[in-house]
Amino acid sequence: MTKTPFTGKAEKVGVLIGLIHLDVCGPLKTPARGGYSYFITFIDDHSRFGYVYLIKYKFETFEKFKEFKAERFKNHKLTSLLELESTVEALDAQISTQETQVLRRSIRQRQLPKRYRFMMERDALPIDKEPTNYEKAIFDIDSDKWLEAMKSEMDAMHVN
Repeated sequence: MTKTPFTGKAEKVGVLIGLIHLDVCGPLKTPARGGYSYFITFIDDHSRFGYVYLIKYKFETFEKFKEFKAERFKNHKLTSLLELESTVEALDAQISTQETQVLRRSIRQRQLPKRYRFMMERDALPIDKEPTNYEKAIFDIDSDKWLEAMKSEMDAMHVN
């Protein structure tokens, strides 16, 4: 007797939570927080959406399945009821006068903490004693010193 070939077409359930695939995995080598050594996966055949629940012992499987079925059934009935009635949820928020006031810039004096103030004093020294470019260095009173410093800098670059 020969076997008929596989058609490759599986029957799929047309309703949400009509067929659920369940898998219990464990025991895990390292238990999760709370002492959970097993986990259960529920996969809805229609939507292919998966849910994972942690359990401590295998015998909790049936209780978790009942809990899952109750949660999904309630949620499914609630969403279908809301779709039928086309209820729109609206929240009225209390707006305080503080939220409607125009923002203003703070007028308080901002200061660095004392532990950083020594840096401010060092940076407050005038920097204009050094020339900023070659032309200013040439026409400076100490131009011969600046030329000597530039030559020694260039020589150091050539050596390296």
